[in-house]
Amino acid sequence: MLIPYLWSVLAIPLVNQIRVEPFGVPFLELWMMAGVLVSSVCVAIVYQIDKRRRVNE
Repeated sequence: MLIPYLWSVLAIPLVNQIRVEPFGVPFLELWMMAGVLVSSVCVAIVYQIDKRRRVNE
């Protein structure tokens, strides 16, 4: 679960310097919305791994 942490905490200072506004939305806001999706995918992957381990035990 290191990816969501890196995405939302460590990358923010770098991403905050980008001044592009795709679709009229500040890039930082798009980055944070994408972070929600990335975090959800990471949690789903960990859940599936844990589920398989419980079945095998």
